[in-house]
Amino acid sequence: MPTTLKHLMRLGTHGEKKYFKDFKSNYDAIIINANMIAHTVNSMSTFLGCELSKPFIIDPQTYAFQSYTHLLQQNKNKKNLSDAKLKKSFQSLINKYGEFLNDIIVNQKRSIKSSDFVGDKNSSNLENLCQNVLAYQQNTITSETTTNSEYSEYIQYELENCSEDNSLALKPEFLIAPYFYMTRNTYKSWIDINIESINKSKQIVQSQSEVYAQIVMDKDILLDSEKIDDLCLKYKNSAADGFLIWLDKFDEKDVSDLYLDNFIQFLKNLKAIKKPIYQIYGSYFSIILTKDILSGVCHGMEYGENRDVYPVGGGVPVSKFYYPALHKRLLYRDALDVLLRMDYLKDKNTYFKNVCNCRNCHEIINIPIEDFSKYGDVNSTTFKRKSGNRESTVTMDYPTTDAKDLCLRHYLYNKINEFKHVEALSYSECANELNDSYNQYYDLLGDNIDYLNTWYNIISRLDSSEE
Repeated sequence: MPTTLKHLMRLGTHGEKKYFKDFKSNYDAIIINANMIAHTVNSMSTFLGCELSKPFIIDPQTYAFQSYTHLLQQNKNKKNLSDAKLKKSFQSLINKYGEFLNDIIVNQKRSIKSSDFVGDKNSSNLENLCQNVLAYQQNTITSETTTNSEYSEYIQYELENCSEDNSLALKPEFLIAPYFYMTRNTYKSWIDINIESINKSKQIVQSQSEVYAQIVMDKDILLDSEKIDDLCLKYKNSAADGFLIWLDKFDEKDVSDLYLDNFIQFLKNLKAIKKPIYQIYGSYFSIILTKDILSGVCHGMEYGENRDVYPVGGGVPVSKFYYPALHKRLLYRDALDVLLRMDYLKDKNTYFKNVCNCRNCHEIINIPIEDFSKYGDVNSTTFKRKSGNRESTVTMDYPTTDAKDLCLRHYLYNKINEFKHVEALSYSECANELNDSYNQYYDLLGDNIDYLNTWYNIISRLDSSEE
């Protein structure tokens, strides 16, 4: 396992591909959800094999089948949910994962449950699922370049004529065993199945590939020391070659110090066997832990520093500016208010010294008081809204395409800088910077930045001698 996979990024939509290509020299690996590949395997094969040519990891997403309703594409009028069909991307994935899953999800129209893997009647279900899930990760991209699909010749041509080194392009960096989400209430039902999945998966691939365990659990399990001790013991004794951590509803800027302290103790417990550990949705707090606790941290395009296991919709898009000193995205109007009150827009040297010195800002900021507005440009849309017998006219602002692009590139440059920045600092120096930012901005933002003080208290207690 290479030691260089510290900065990972997760692809969320096809529209994000251009950023992965533009920044491909600045991160170490890409994580892609299996359903995204299943639904668009041709274009994803070309993207991974030639356009990107970076180490990649496929997340098999087997946890998703524990919630049938989240696999559904709701009908447009939402009046008759019985008409809802499976999302095409997951239907494609189910077809690859075998008859067992197809029977439960498609025919029985229900979620999988732990009892589906227990008892003589179901004894082969887990092994079959492991075989199919591993084969999908191992073969789907490679086979697309060799089978007689309508795109195979084009893809093969692209691979053969790609100027980049594509020696890593067709094989995932490591495989992930099928995994299932655990809460405090369902822990006993799923923990042994998760462990068995890892061990069976390793038996299947032997030494051909590394097999990682993805530990997906509700953050409240961190508060149960008995469960955490049991979980760590079982995963450490498993055949896993490394671990991926995903804590549900775990926003490192929002949870209390108790959660963060317990999170670090959990990682240290798991790390005792000296196998790689990755936080697959993490913020600057986790990036600091890459000094000696975490092997790496993954994030998405702006929004991917935390993620609910079963997310609920999204809101109206708004412009957000990643404020480097706060390690947080602020609403554009809030960021502008801070900069005006701090007088950081008076000239570009003041802006670069006190706000952001990234490449993106250097390209667009000349007269800060005018140019900073590029991060907040909007288009206005007016429409009629009816409520009962009343009709009103509503105007809503949406970020322009250019503003979204600028905000995203600014965010990515700052994430790159954060990974590099912590390498040169001790824990105490990281903590002191957090404390300085907290003191500098508290009068303006108050308890909205209390996470900086929480992080400071926790990071300052870490033993720098472990570095």
